[in-house]
Amino acid sequence: MDKINFLEDEFEDLKKSVFNNSSSGAIGKNASTTTGGAAGDNALSMSGFSGGQNARATVDGAVQLGQGTNNDANTLQFHSYKLLDEDGKIPNDRLNLDSQASQDSANPISSSGAYNLTQASKVSITLNSTYVDTSQTGNAFYMRLGNLVFVYLNDITFKNVKQANSNIIASGLPAADGQYIFNMACYNGTLTVGRFQIDNNSTFIKNFFSTMTPTTSQKWSANFVYIAK
Repeated sequence: MDKINFLEDEFEDLKKSVFNNSSSGAIGKNASTTTGGAAGDNALSMSGFSGGQNARATVDGAVQLGQGTNNDANTLQFHSYKLLDEDGKIPNDRLNLDSQASQDSANPISSSGAYNLTQASKVSITLNSTYVDTSQTGNAFYMRLGNLVFVYLNDITFKNVKQANSNIIASGLPAADGQYIFNMACYNGTLTVGRFQIDNNSTFIKNFFSTMTPTTSQKWSANFVYIAK
């Protein structure tokens, strides 16, 4: 009879250590939870969950995986790394964004996770004065976000450009990952379209005028995006 009573007492202790109440559960030495779940020695949770030795989710809705403490409600954390914020979004630090974005653009990603190409992110493009009349040329710059390069050319005036020749008109861009061909437009009473390209691994822009020779009275413009290495 004593043995039976002893086993019953042990079973009651086991139930208390596993289930704090009917809607929550804690497993492990010194594990505890309020209305959630906790698994592992010294694991602690409120209405969320903690799993692992010394895993602690100290506020309602917080989830902690592995040793560490999550003090932010309705978020998911692995050790000290936040995996999901309270809106269910992955933090920027967990995304594998090219570090070059920070080098070539000022504040490319805002604290809210939105892309932010600001005025300060502009990088000037070097125009080739052999083929470009820099005294009459408007804006020429690029902005980079990760491996995407946004190029803006406005009111480019050409000189000494021959038909069907490949003329390097600008340089100083991030090296291209592949060859890209784009159209450049001029409106001088009528719309005229030219072609230019960036070659694989190239850092400069070449233009091609296969059916015409541009005049110094024409101003050419283009906006385009390409993938950089």
